[in-house]
Amino acid sequence: MQEVINLHLAENGIKTLYTEISKATMDQEKCFILCLRYLDVIERLCKLGDRNFVTIKYSHEVSRIQDKVKTLKPILEQRYEQDRHKKQKEHIIPTRPTVPTPITENYSLFAGEYISVKQLYKAINENLNVLIIDIRPTGEYSQSKILFKNIINVPEDILVPGLSANVIEKKLEGDAQTIWHKRDSYLILVFLDWNSSSENVPCSKLNFVRASVTEWDILRNYKQPPVILNGGFKEFLDSYPSLVTNVHVNFIRHNEDIDELLELEDITYPAENAQVMQLKQFTIQELEDSVNIPDSDEDMEVTSKESDSSETNESANTSENDSDMILPKVTNKGSTIDKPSLNVSKEESLSQIKNKIEEERIKLLNEARNKKNKILGGKEDFKKGSQGDAFDPPPVRRETKPRRQIVAFGGWCGLVNLKNTCYMNTVLQCLKCIPIIRNILHSNFAHYITRRPPQVINEFAVVIRALSDGTEYDKKIFRPNSFYDKICKLDPIYKKGHHEDCMEFFLFLFNHLNDDCACDLKKKSIMIEREKSWYGHLQGRTSFWVDLFYHQFQCTKVCQVCDLKADSYETDNTLMLSVPYRPGLRSVNLKQLIDEYMEDNQILDYKCSRCHQMKVTNRRSVVVEPEILVIVLKRYYQDEYQETRKNNICVNFDLSFKFGGSRYKLYSVAQHRGTMDHGHYYGHGIVQDNVWVEFNDERIKKFEKDWDSIRGSACAFFYCKEKNY
Repeated sequence: MQEVINLHLAENGIKTLYTEISKATMDQEKCFILCLRYLDVIERLCKLGDRNFVTIKYSHEVSRIQDKVKTLKPILEQRYEQDRHKKQKEHIIPTRPTVPTPITENYSLFAGEYISVKQLYKAINENLNVLIIDIRPTGEYSQSKILFKNIINVPEDILVPGLSANVIEKKLEGDAQTIWHKRDSYLILVFLDWNSSSENVPCSKLNFVRASVTEWDILRNYKQPPVILNGGFKEFLDSYPSLVTNVHVNFIRHNEDIDELLELEDITYPAENAQVMQLKQFTIQELEDSVNIPDSDEDMEVTSKESDSSETNESANTSENDSDMILPKVTNKGSTIDKPSLNVSKEESLSQIKNKIEEERIKLLNEARNKKNKILGGKEDFKKGSQGDAFDPPPVRRETKPRRQIVAFGGWCGLVNLKNTCYMNTVLQCLKCIPIIRNILHSNFAHYITRRPPQVINEFAVVIRALSDGTEYDKKIFRPNSFYDKICKLDPIYKKGHHEDCMEFFLFLFNHLNDDCACDLKKKSIMIEREKSWYGHLQGRTSFWVDLFYHQFQCTKVCQVCDLKADSYETDNTLMLSVPYRPGLRSVNLKQLIDEYMEDNQILDYKCSRCHQMKVTNRRSVVVEPEILVIVLKRYYQDEYQETRKNNICVNFDLSFKFGGSRYKLYSVAQHRGTMDHGHYYGHGIVQDNVWVEFNDERIKKFEKDWDSIRGSACAFFYCKEKNY
């Protein structure tokens, strides 16, 4: 029984390693290590099980991995040899050594994982040979940085989980790349961002760059593990402003008060005849005469009466609420300013002064709004309404308002088979039939891209847009040279023209499209098991591709003896179903295969943790529904001679069915005719007005919905969630 468990673990490990290898094509060291591990697990699996069966089952994958090893080994050997010669030359060429400040024996250089700004200041002041690595965005780094000779910027937008130090070096430029290359020559590396601390580092990209040195830089010998500046650049700026290039970075970050002028949609304009409180105006001479204000209440009353005697007829027009104010206008010589009367309390005077300031502010704000409206093309004078009505709001320039791009989808376009690329053409045709993918790639999708430069999404969008052309009476043919060259560059195995697996290519393409648009997944401080599984499977990265294709199942294991329940979660972007094979069986139903996969199944190689019995059942339920459900059929079986054969049994499928709590509609089908080693891929999909079309490389024709003709060759289905269900 232990051998069965080990066999199951080995098979799961093979699947995981193969997925990771397809994701690590840009990191040659990591890809090479994973390939060696994969071949080692295959060898162990051969020892545990039937060697012939394992060899036949994984022959295609093993062949690809061996080709990768043969390709990567000389490249890595040449690179390491060049690095070795370069280091030797650096040691031989005499240079004038810099004399750092000697370190005394009782001096402990940065004990622990985090250091304070005071410790960093001391190291800078003593001119220690440390390297400061600031991962803030390039714009913020250029605005303000620490004044120190050994400091570089590694922008956070290039940092992803599992990135090696060598790959980071390739992404840097100029002096930063040179300094990073000799990173192990420094006493210690100090990492920082805007507000790095022990609380947020585990969830930030500082953790990625630190891991690139501590986990993925095995050929370098560091004198001391790297440390992180506690408090980050913000605390260093507050503590030692004289040691940064720009002390006003806080104002750059927090200058948001003026933004109100830029949002003028919700403006309440004053009425045309709105009465504005008139204030008395005093001359300079009058103000000088009234400097000595009497202290007694009696004198205050006399002053008030004298002021009242000088009122004009203008005071009759004021409101009752303003009766305590002296409102007439004095027309003496000299400059005039506004001032409240002296017969009010000090609190009321301050309140009135604040009101006056507020009115003046509103007046200036309205003037600014009016000027902005003129600049934007509005009318010079607003249209006036009847008496007591408010002004009409500024006119909206409809001719400059962006309009939604309406894309006419034809879909009658074929693809040239470049080099036995029917598998690639089929995947592209199936994806172009999905409306949500087509709409995204026809719009401005550049804001989704996070990897600079992107690897494949631009070329993929060009193909999808080209496939949207053509009609039934004006068919088009497109040659995807640029896209195919990109694919071959990402994985040279596709350049050999072998018979590749269609859905294996889909997973490869999906991984690179996802990497082009991936961003950090926000990690909660407390996560439930379902969220932990989702976060762990995606390695803390997500994108709109994940939102479209990924689903999650809750697997509830129940012991039939002690009734112990345990939940686990499965997260994936495809639903893979095995097609059963037995003599006499002619057809199966796709919905039945899904139900059998989801319902209670006894696990043969699982032991209850409480009673240690093997009677445990597993039931799956959908907790996260995908927008696009991709179902892959595993069409192979082993005959009496232990040879792997293709299973051509008919699979009946519905054009729509319920999955989880939603209904899904079929948009495209991928098919394969041939054997396990050779054959041909083609597909069927929906174009405009629910018309089904057959895509067979350059050949395109209308499909008359003869479903029986494709039930025995269908290998993958692309369903989309219906919105109105």
